[in-house]
Amino acid sequence: MPATLILADDSVVPSTLDTVSQPDSVRTDGGSDWHVMVVEDVPGQRNTLAKILQHEGFTTLTCETGEKALEAARQNQVAVAILDYRLPDLTGVQVLEGLKATDPRIQGILHTAYGSFDSAKDAVNLGAYGYLEKPSDPAEMVRCVHNAWRHWTSLALDRSQKRQRLLEAALEQAELPIAVTSAGEEARYAYVNPAFTRMCGYSEDELAGESSDLLYGYKTKREVLERMRERRRAGKSFVGEMMFYRKDGSSFLMEVRLDPVREADDEITHWVMIYR
Repeated sequence: MPATLILADDSVVPSTLDTVSQPDSVRTDGGSDWHVMVVEDVPGQRNTLAKILQHEGFTTLTCETGEKALEAARQNQVAVAILDYRLPDLTGVQVLEGLKATDPRIQGILHTAYGSFDSAKDAVNLGAYGYLEKPSDPAEMVRCVHNAWRHWTSLALDRSQKRQRLLEAALEQAELPIAVTSAGEEARYAYVNPAFTRMCGYSEDELAGESSDLLYGYKTKREVLERMRERRRAGKSFVGEMMFYRKDGSSFLMEVRLDPVREADDEITHWVMIYR
């Protein structure tokens, strides 16, 4: 039997949870960093739609005017926007145009009781994902939002993959030696670029998982090495000149810069070392 959602005004709305899968990157506790924005000047419609979407697992933002929606989009991460076509200050198409200027990936759904061929055409030309006339079936709206979210996810993934390929190419072709080590006390190599292997004489396979102490020797000043380790323990960057050793035993003097790599919660997961 399909689940139902009982709203504050005692109306009952069928849930599509049994027939439409929830978006993979939205937590059902409403804790996603990315939002579905509802822009509607009628409070009852705005709040009802937001509750339906929250029940589906989306995190929502609500706005009653176009200008407030544009400001909210500048301060928050918006994936999908449901836009009333006639707002007190702007049209839904104007809001969509502003949202696209902020982030072209935002998927807009026009929602209006004043549907026309021209407004639908304008919305599509601006990149709107969907166009629904009021009163719309809640299940149809939810399906449209889910589909728009999936389309946004594919665009975000494509952008992420392109960025990943760019970063990989930049690191591989960089003339400066670069190494990434683990955050642990032993600082084991997680990545080295070709310039680094040419510098030290070890192959990438030989360095993988080895401690960065491998390149230190009796000419490496203990006080400089300890100062670098103290900065690591404090989670702070370090710049210093140190003596290193190649695989063949020959020594060379290089300046090294050490910087932390942090997750969104500020936890340090790796350190990046750049030599010159």
